[in-house]
Amino acid sequence: MNIHLNAEQRKMVEENLSVIQKVISKHVMLNESVDGMGYDDIYQIGSIGLCKAAVTYRSGSDASFQTYAFSVVRNEIYNHLRSIVNKQKAKLTDIAEKQALVSSEQTPEERIADQAALDALRLSKERYQGVAKCGIEALELKLKGYSGAEIAKMYQVKPNYIAACICRAVKYLKKDKAFFADLGK
Repeated sequence: MNIHLNAEQRKMVEENLSVIQKVISKHVMLNESVDGMGYDDIYQIGSIGLCKAAVTYRSGSDASFQTYAFSVVRNEIYNHLRSIVNKQKAKLTDIAEKQALVSSEQTPEERIADQAALDALRLSKERYQGVAKCGIEALELKLKGYSGAEIAKMYQVKPNYIAACICRAVKYLKKDKAFFADLGK
């Protein structure tokens, strides 16, 4: 998208950069761990909105530029956040479809064993944080049929990082008596 601003529009943008911060602080819950929802990403989207506001603002209108820009910036950020949510929904749908496919290929005994392991992992996940927790989540996804590369793509990291997380989780889980109790052993 190319937005061309004349000198007057550039001046309006420069004088009203604080509008972006106001929108972010009032209307956005940032999440640095989600791609596209960090402060810098949202500020950049807000900057695009501010430029759009400068291009489309009519100086004779009832609303001040700041009021108008606030709405345009907020809407631009909301559109961006909506697209992130839609991408996440698509990923979840893909996960559910793959899980259904894996479940249909297993014997009933295998499904029961996998479900017990999933339940034990889910309960154990609450006791861990950081790399170990990531490894437990990756183990859950592996039980659902995902490869290490697919999991790495979901987390937006390299596959060897996922392997290291799984290794750390397994190390802790081997010593975790509560995990084996949850597993039914």
